[in-house]
Amino acid sequence: ESMSELLTIKDVAEILKVSQGTIRRMLDRGELKGIRIGRLWRIAQSEIDRLSHIKPK
Repeated sequence: ESMSELLTIKDVAEILKVSQGTIRRMLDRGELKGIRIGRLWRIAQSEIDRLSHIKPK
């Protein structure tokens, strides 16, 4: 995947309208797949697309 498709925790939290803490917990529990680069997480846009289909409205 290209770097332009990788989002930060902050980006994902804004897209899904949840807190950054929620995104971190989802990553820790394996509910959200991400890539760890040092201390930073990056989440693929495709993972956000997958989640947006199952997130309650």
